[in-house]
Parts: sequence; C-alpha cells; structure tokens
Amino acid sequence: MKSLNAKVVTIISIIAALLVFLFISIEFLLSKARSSFDDYMKDVTQYSYMNAGMIEAYRIRVAIGNLNIFGINSYDKTVLEDSLKNFIKNKNDYLKESGKNDNLQNLFNAFASKNQSFLDNIKSNKEISDQDIKDITVIWRDLKQSMQDEISKLKKQEEISLEIRTKAAHSLGLYSTVLIIAIIVLSSGILWFSKIYLINSITSISNGLKNFFDFLNNKNNNPKDIKINSNDEFGVMAKMINENINLVKENLNQDSIAVNESLQRAKEVENGNLSVRITSKPASPGLNQLKDVLNKMLS
Repeated sequence: MKSLNAKVVTIISIIAALLVFLFISIEFLLSKARSSFDDYMKDVTQYSYMNAGMIEAYRIRVAIGNLNIFGINSYDKTVLEDSLKNFIKNKNDYLKESGKNDNLQNLFNAFASKNQSFLDNIKSNKEISDQDIKDITVIWRDLKQSMQDEISKLKKQEEISLEIRTKAAHSLGLYSTVLIIAIIVLSSGILWFSKIYLINSITSISNGLKNFFDFLNNKNNNPKDIKINSNDEFGVMAKMINENINLVKENLNQDSIAVNESLQRAKEVENGNLSVRITSKPASPGLNQLKDVLNKMLS
C-alpha cells in the first residue's frame, strides 16, 4: 500500500529532483559561458600585449633612426631606453599568456638583445656604426612582419571568441528561462493534480458518509458505495466505510424481514390462530430478544 505520506515524499522528491536538475543545467551553462568568456579575455589580453609591444617596437625604431640621423641626444636615448624596457615587459607578458612560440620568441630576443647592445654602446659614448643600423633594420623587418601577422591572427581569434561568448550568454539566458518555466509548469501540474486528488477523495468520502447517514435516518433506502480505488489511506478508509455500509444494510434488511413477519403473525393471532411462531431471525439483539418473548407468549 502506498500511503499518503509516501505519496507526499514522492512529490517532494520529484520537485527536489527537478530543482537539482535545474541547478545542474544552469551550472553547466554557466561553466560554458565562463569558459567562453575566459577564452575571449585571453585573446583580448594577448592582443593587448602584442599591440603594446608593436607600439614600443615602433618607438624603438624611431628613436634609433633619430639617433642615427641627428646624433646622440638625451631625449631619444631616454625614449629608446624606456621603450626597450616596455617592449621586453610586453614580450614576456605575451609569451607567458600565449605559451611557447619559438619563432616569435627568437625574434623578440634578437631584437631586444641587438637594441640593448646599441643602447649600451650609446651610453658608453661609442659611435653608431652603419653595420649596427643594418643589423637592427633586418631584425626589425622580420619582427614587424611576424608581429603584424600575429596581431591579425589574434584579432580574428578575438572576434571568434566574442561571437562564441555572445552565443553562450544568449544560450544561457534562453535555456535557463525555458528550464525555469518548464520546471514551474511541471511542479505546478504535480501540485495541482495532488490537490485535485485530495479534494476529490475527501469529497467522495464526505458524500458517501452523508448518503449513509441519510439511509440511517430513512431519507433514502439504498446508500451507494464510495468509489475510491487507491491503496492509500483514503482507499482503505473508503473500503472500511463501504464494508460497514453493506453490513448495516444487510442487518437492517434482516431486521425488516423479521419485523414484517412479526406483523403478519400478529394479524394471524388476531384471527384466533395461536399456533403461529416467528421464525425469522433479526440481526438486532433487541429484536431477537423480543421475538423470543413473543414466541414464548404464544406457546
């Protein structure tokens, strides 16, 4: 027998399972959204480091050109020194963020090393040689092309990551809304059907009892069974009430037969027939005792 308590526990378990499913689903969607956001931010960060490094490399190239053309001066020397520090910092940050890239790393190191040597020579008041300028120019051209290619690639990756992030955020909002609505509808449906079941069961028992009491008060002569076929407390209650209704009907019917026979025998006695006896046995102990007394009086 599945009791009402078991049914309530089942309903609570179903709703709890739906809520857990909702939580897991939203957490899964959130993890995907976070992952896409992290990828997007990683691409943005790499692009930022690479772009900043490119700007510093241009400043280094301009400072070296000015030093070569206009001679050694404190302003361009300071620009070269500061830009070289910033370039090395951005280079290290980019490589740390993006991972191993042997080609770029070699070009970065060669460019930084050559320009550091150039700066050291200037600080030592050594003359700027044409060979130094040529060597720096060759490295700069290779580095510029590689950095431009890398920036272009990072820009595309950033756009793709942004699109994926946007779709993930849209999917999160859409799926979360659908899941929440679906779970609300399912939970409401379960609670509504449970309410209807309880109300119908209580109403059936109430009507059955009223019908039975009307029968006892002679307001009707055929009380109907309570129709609840479940195996819970309501079903057991209805079954017990139905059994007792049928038992009372049977007893009252048996008593009615005995009463009718007693009336018939009383008429026969009025007509002078004292040999009659009441043979029907009533269910009521009081009527049965009365029957015995009457039969004894007639004997």
